[in-house]
Amino acid sequence: MSTEDDFGEEGARPSSLIPVHKLATRDPLHDMQLLHDVAIINERVRRELGPPPRSASQQKPGKEREDMKPRELAIAALIAASSSGVTVCAASAQTLSEERYIDPAVRAELNLQPPKWPLKFKDHSFRVVCYSTQMCKVWYAGAWSIRDKPTPPSAKYGPKYLDHLLGGHVGIANFPEPAEVTWRSMDGTAHQAHIDIGSIFRDEVAIHNVARDEVADLVDGELSGDPQILLEINDRTIRVYMRTYVPTKHFQIPGNPYSASRYEPILARTYHY
Repeated sequence: MSTEDDFGEEGARPSSLIPVHKLATRDPLHDMQLLHDVAIINERVRRELGPPPRSASQQKPGKEREDMKPRELAIAALIAASSSGVTVCAASAQTLSEERYIDPAVRAELNLQPPKWPLKFKDHSFRVVCYSTQMCKVWYAGAWSIRDKPTPPSAKYGPKYLDHLLGGHVGIANFPEPAEVTWRSMDGTAHQAHIDIGSIFRDEVAIHNVARDEVADLVDGELSGDPQILLEINDRTIRVYMRTYVPTKHFQIPGNPYSASRYEPILARTYHY
């Protein structure tokens, strides 16, 4: 039995190992800041080691399997961040002004430049979300996304039901073959569709709501993080969105050091069946 006099390997009583500075509730702006920090780390790794190898084949496997869960992807990214030897900090108390501050040493190291316009992308991430379906599955970029049980209506999550969605299949080069979508709407009707992501975003221009003069300086003047393409299946409707993490010169919520960016989903295409 453990007592108060027992000490662990770290030389501290178990009762003293209490987490501190832990957010009581989830802060989506903090989540986005973490994603931006990971994007900066990825850029540094890319510069030192070169781009990751591309998969030679995206042939559909004989057996369907669900791709990596967003939570697993986030954990993997944070593990990579913690082991990279790079220190990336969110804005400190000294940056609680209206305009964000970037250390000159960081600016020089990352070669932060005014954004090249329009903002373009060569890679993207992909996320599937299903609402009001009896089942749904999507094959895209060599991976399955499968929901084999009934999904609740989007109304369950409120009017901003897409805002909490992060992660997905990352590092996809523009553009694979169209997404193959198979689902069953709530009335039991079976549907199939081919959604040509490459056709929707053929100009490779990132969609966002930030004015050119409000976009903060970027690494080499280009986006560091890949935009997320979100495919929503909602009963008999398919919607395609893009979410682009765009750093801004000013805090979007005054006084919040995690709000120097925009990352909302923007509707690109709607299909009814």
